[in-house]
Amino acid sequence: MAEFEVYSRRHGIVIPSDTYNYDKIPIDFRNQFINIITKVFSNFEYRTITKSSAFWKEVADEIKIEMGLLNYTRFNDGLSGLPHDVHCVMAYFLECDDRQAIDIIDLLIHYHYAYAVKHQEYQKDCSVVFDKINKKFKHNSLGYEIVTNQLVRIDNQFIHSEVVIRAINLLVEESFTSVSDEFLKAHEHYKDGDYKDAVVNAGKAFESTMKTICSKNGYNYDAQRDTANTLIRHLFDNELIPSYMQNHIQGLKQALENSAHVLRNKNGGHGQGDVIIEVDDSIVRYTLNLCATNIVFLVERYKETK
Repeated sequence: MAEFEVYSRRHGIVIPSDTYNYDKIPIDFRNQFINIITKVFSNFEYRTITKSSAFWKEVADEIKIEMGLLNYTRFNDGLSGLPHDVHCVMAYFLECDDRQAIDIIDLLIHYHYAYAVKHQEYQKDCSVVFDKINKKFKHNSLGYEIVTNQLVRIDNQFIHSEVVIRAINLLVEESFTSVSDEFLKAHEHYKDGDYKDAVVNAGKAFESTMKTICSKNGYNYDAQRDTANTLIRHLFDNELIPSYMQNHIQGLKQALENSAHVLRNKNGGHGQGDVIIEVDDSIVRYTLNLCATNIVFLVERYKETK
């Protein structure tokens, strides 16, 4: 197998203001990761013990090289049911520093993916496990995601780095405190898998941005009664969006009028009665990103015109 460049050599660690943590790999997540990753080949372990032993020996040797170890010296009673090489790797993983933990996760993902590619009967198992690990990253507010065969930082994705983080920083810089709280709360709900409340709070953050701009700029508006559509109209009427752009901005205006608050009304803003309304992950991510884009645009316009 060709030499694999582990995460810390592919990327530097940069800490932005963000809804995710990139530095600390908590013990709860490490335990969850071990429980998930060691199940990938559980059936395989008993059916073809020779291949399994060879796989884990190769993994253990590679991690030993990457971590600069002569031998594994750590053992953990809680891992006593695992084969020797698996035990050695996981015992070390439980106690190593955070940067080493990220690299071990990356290596294990790479090796499991490479093995599943060669043995198609394990591709589905690998895919299911990677999905579970990605959910645990999100639930633990860890800013990583498995993409194909390696770890990717979420803030390396264009939408997140250029829109979501930008929105957070702008809201803090411009003292949009209530908006910042609602926006961050939307992301917390999303990471917890509470999709409906994520949509609701994203819509609240979008509307609060417009209300805050109206207040700061002294626009005549009703904070209690004005809907999102009315607030958008105030911003156009007061030329926060310049009048000379109005012929060119109709598409954006339509998007603003029919984006987050519509999704919120359809999926989270009203009682659902006897019908359980399921909100898909893709809809929630779309809503959060759309709200972030609109918030960035509006706050930047506020800065430029104040």
